[in-house]
Amino acid sequence: LGAGGSGILAVLATKHLTHPATAWIATDWGNEAALTRLRSNIALSDVSERAIAVEYQWGNSDISELVDANEHVLGGAIYCLDPFRKKLDLVLAADVVYPSMSHHQIGALLAAFQILYNSPLTHISEFYCAYVNRDMSGETLKRFLREIKKVNCLWVEMIPFPDDFYNTGGSMIRLWFQDSDPTGRKNHVDVVGDDIMPGLWTRTVCPVEQWTPPFTVEDQYD
Repeated sequence: LGAGGSGILAVLATKHLTHPATAWIATDWGNEAALTRLRSNIALSDVSERAIAVEYQWGNSDISELVDANEHVLGGAIYCLDPFRKKLDLVLAADVVYPSMSHHQIGALLAAFQILYNSPLTHISEFYCAYVNRDMSGETLKRFLREIKKVNCLWVEMIPFPDDFYNTGGSMIRLWFQDSDPTGRKNHVDVVGDDIMPGLWTRTVCPVEQWTPPFTVEDQYD
């Protein structure tokens, strides 16, 4: 989700995480120039046989284009004997949560995962999102985690990057759905926030990046 014009995640996944019966669907929305670059980079990286770019808006309940793209790429996958492997089964994203995002946009990102999870056309159970701290106040991460709390039965955990050479404070965030006690789940989300950024909920440091539209005053939670 949110591959942007580079499509680096899709290209790397195709080159290094690919089974003969695996397809990667790179998505972006609203910028034809970015989609054109995305398709071009997939072709130039010589991964067109297992990767394809399509337009998808976060939160759109119509995922038919994603499903069709997946079936198109897997059309020649003669090793794909397991019917579940023919369905979309994993969601990846990188650097899609940043300071200028409003809580509406983050909500749409999570809604996309929920739609893909609930669809009988997919076999998706997990969403992995690479996150890098872009503001030391923690407001972006707080906004992200608060939106996670709003989604029933959505759990989150942090998977630390093994080598953080640039000291980004980044981590891989894993999301999945699981029936649970709502209060216990929300407390768990708070703990994860402190794991990602120690002292997150008490930080008052000014952000490194200036808030820019579409971020608005209503996104500043009490």
